[in-house]
Order: sequence, then structure tokens, then C-alpha cells
Amino acid sequence: MANKLINWYFAENTEDYSKNEFRSAILLSAIIAFIFNSLPPHFSYSGLQIEGSEGNAANQLFWLSMSAIALLIAFTDGQQQEARRLPNVLIASIPLVALCLFCVLSSAWSPVPSISLRRATLQMMIMFCVVIATTSLKRPEHAFLIVYRVANIVLFFEIIMLFNPQGFDEAGLFRGIHIHKNVLGLIAIISTFFGVWLRYNANGTFKSVTNLFFIVSWIFFLILSFSKTSMGLAFAAPIISFGSLGICRRLGIGLGPLLAIGLSGVFMVFCVLTIAGVDVIDELVKVVKEISFTGRDYIWNFIFIKMRGNWLGGYGFGGFWDIGPQSPSVRYGSFIAGLNQAHNGYLDLLLNIGMTGAILYFGCIAYFLYLLDKFKNAAPGIVSICWLILVFSLLHNFTETTILRSYTSLWIVQLMAASVLIRLKADQGKVK
Repeated sequence: MANKLINWYFAENTEDYSKNEFRSAILLSAIIAFIFNSLPPHFSYSGLQIEGSEGNAANQLFWLSMSAIALLIAFTDGQQQEARRLPNVLIASIPLVALCLFCVLSSAWSPVPSISLRRATLQMMIMFCVVIATTSLKRPEHAFLIVYRVANIVLFFEIIMLFNPQGFDEAGLFRGIHIHKNVLGLIAIISTFFGVWLRYNANGTFKSVTNLFFIVSWIFFLILSFSKTSMGLAFAAPIISFGSLGICRRLGIGLGPLLAIGLSGVFMVFCVLTIAGVDVIDELVKVVKEISFTGRDYIWNFIFIKMRGNWLGGYGFGGFWDIGPQSPSVRYGSFIAGLNQAHNGYLDLLLNIGMTGAILYFGCIAYFLYLLDKFKNAAPGIVSICWLILVFSLLHNFTETTILRSYTSLWIVQLMAASVLIRLKADQGKVK
């Protein structure tokens, strides 16, 4: 019975799996379950949260435990192929390692270095766990299967919460087992993406009624949550990602060059309008104020003011929001005093680690674009879902913050997608 259950979980016979391959699957499953709020599920929510400046002992214990398992995987001899892969994984992860080390270094100039160092250390542990767990799987695409399996369990909990008053917020919008409807919306769209991908990229294994029920149910919960950002990107992200892949195939170029051409076009338009006497920045500010973005324009204006003199290194990792009385936002007052993010991942990136850190982050993005181009022929299915997740994340961060944001679900999934590409690089593109 146990063997049948394990074989079902991996959708194949697991007789030739090594101990490390099982350990990595357990590790990644636990991480996904945790970020999806199902380890344990919260069937009631009091509305109270621990102050970020105080830390959370339960979360710290979880990530310490996960790190211990990751260390066991990394330093325990596995099969010969695994032993050869780990050095290649480390080399292929250099851009992420550089970014991570700079986050730790930035705590030196934080208003409260102890809090920044704690947050940067946690981020380093998270990145280590996700990379080791994903790159040590039997096959890289198993990462997507694990998200799908965990999302099935979470879906069961969401259905239960339909009959629990605690599943709805004060406005009557469904939040399920999560603290906010937007968290549910994010998990719903991530789950839908992986459910659809498996349906059409797993050799027909998931072309079933249960898979269709999974997809339809998560779309239903996405609509029920009324998470506007996730609902909008549910259409925009696939159109942009698959459209750009189609353009690349037609033109015979890579995603990197296509993105460079697009940015060059935007820059040229900017130059032409400037030469014509149009104040582009002023016009953009007017558009933002007119649209309002539910008060985000007020927050962003505040951040631009606070960034003066801190462009190079920012305020240190996690050194701006939610650090106690020293928080610049607390001293400012108004509703901003209660915020813990800028509702824009790129502005938070600048706040945390400045232009230097932002360059390192976008260097990672450029590196992964290179890997996407490198394996677009060897592993087209894997490239398509990794590119979709990256596009979704890049778009989502215009109105919310997930980049380098602790264990936010989209950030972990983005790291996982990047780790899948790292695994392909470590294996030199040989996909079984």
C-alpha cells in the first residue's frame, strides 16, 4: 500500500529512487505545504499577527528544520550521478549566491542591524532549501508535480472553509485558510498554472476528470476571492509569456534579445517624446495619480522621498518596514505607518538593497533568461512553465511585493522555477 501511494505521488515507479531523491521530495513538499498555509491549515483566523520586528519562533523552527534536511541531502553521498551534480549546481547558482551574500552584507548599514541580519539569514536559509530540494529531485519536472499534489490537499481545505464563516473576510470575500483574499488569489492562479501544465505536458497522465475538477475548482476560488491583481494576470501572463515564445520561434531569436529589443523600443519612444518637448515623467505621474492604484500612488510618492540619499545600498535588507519605532514609515504616520511593504516589488528592492542589489537581482533574471534560451529546444515544456512563472512574478510585482520577500508563495515558486533551470544547467541539458 505504501509503495502504491509513493508511486502515485511521483506518477511513476520509484524502485530506483535514492534516499536523497526521496528526501528532496519530502523537503520540497513540506516547503510548498508551508507557504500554501496548509502546514498546519488555519481553519480560524483571529486577525492578530506577530510584529515582524519580534520574529516568529514557529517559522524560525520550521526553516531551521528544513535547512537541516537540506544539509543532510547536500552532504550525504548519494548515487554517483548526484555526487557529480552538486558542484555543478553550486557553480550554476553563483548569481543567486551573490545576491544572497549582498543581502546579508547590507544589514551592516541597516537602521536596526540585528533585525536585518536575522531577516537576511532567514532568506539565505530559504534560498538554500529551495535550491537543494529542487535540484536533488529524480527529475526536475517533479517540482511541478509536487506543487500540484500539495495544491490538491489545499483545495480540499478550501472546500471545507466554504462552510466555515471564518473562511470569509469582513467584506464577505472568500479567503479560505489564508489570512487575506489576495493570498488565496495568488495560490489559486499558481495552482491553476501547474494543473494546466501537467494536463498537457505529462504524457497524458493527468488528462483526467480529477485534473479537470482541480483546474475548474481553483478558477472558482480565484473568482470567489475577487483578487483583482491575480485575476487580471491570469489572462495577461499567459498571453505575454506564450506570445513572446511564439515571436522568438518565428524570428529565430532568444528571449533575452527580444526583451532587449522591447526595452530599446520603449527607450526610443521616451527619447522622441522628450525631444518633442513632452515631459514624460510628469505625464506618467499624472497617469498614476489618475488611476490611483487603490492608494498606491501615495505610498510610492512617500518611498521616492525616503529613497533620497539611499539609492546605492538602500536601508539594508528588511531595514525599512516593520522594524519597530525606528521604521521610517512609523515616524511618517498616516496609514503608511501600518504597512509592511511598498505594494511594488521593485521599489521594495530599492528600499532593501538599493541600486547595487537591484543590479544583482536583474543580473539573476538575465542569467535565467540565458538558461531559458539554452534549453528551449532540449526541454520546451519545462521552459514554457518556468517562463510563465517568471513573467507572472515580474508583472505581479508592479502592484504587490514578493521579490526577496521571505517565504511568500510566489517568491518560493519563482525560486523553484529558477532552481529547475539550474538543475538543467547542472545536468548539461540532458532531460530524461
